[in-house]
Amino acid sequence: MAQHSGLNELVAFLGVIQAQWDTEMGNPESSRRAGPEALRLSKDKFTRGATMVLLARSGNANESEKLAVELAKQFPDDTLINSVWIPVTRASNELRRNDPAKAVALLESPRPYELGGAPNGCSYWPNYVRAEAFLRTRDGAKAASEYQKIIDHRGIDPTSPLYALARLGLARAYAVQGDKEKARTAYQDFLAVWKDADPDVPVLKEAKAEYAKLQ
Repeated sequence: MAQHSGLNELVAFLGVIQAQWDTEMGNPESSRRAGPEALRLSKDKFTRGATMVLLARSGNANESEKLAVELAKQFPDDTLINSVWIPVTRASNELRRNDPAKAVALLESPRPYELGGAPNGCSYWPNYVRAEAFLRTRDGAKAASEYQKIIDHRGIDPTSPLYALARLGLARAYAVQGDKEKARTAYQDFLAVWKDADPDVPVLKEAKAEYAKLQ
């Protein structure tokens, strides 16, 4: 409907968001098409910002960094771009480079804003990426704390897939700590929420395999 109405910015943004969720579910292939297609339709700030994050999360560090530099130069006074979305992008790139400590350092600037809701709020991203970084360093307690912040604040973005994925992250954080009982409970919570999900979703298959190893 948006496309038929000529709302190219909306079409581009929605396409990027869909590709973001595909990527987080373990299907990054769509991002390779969605990013360039979104930028073909629109180069507004929101589309470029969302594409920047998408590219970083799907492993395209070079192109995401180009957008980060471009947006920082064009919008030097935009707090969310410079203090949230560019750090989230660069932290995601550092995780790909296997430097979780640098990722955590980059994610200090979003702290004052990380529990902000829509429109254009953080929508859990700083906490989620920071938790991933702590998992990489095997700091299960700190990872669990970040995931728990997401779970405790569902009203920020109640339909975000990151809210559901935080339950899986919490299970992994407990497993890293060696707390099998809490890990099993967290896996069960995640699997209960996803009981009607398509069985071939990669992240769901991973969760089931991890849960089985705890039995």
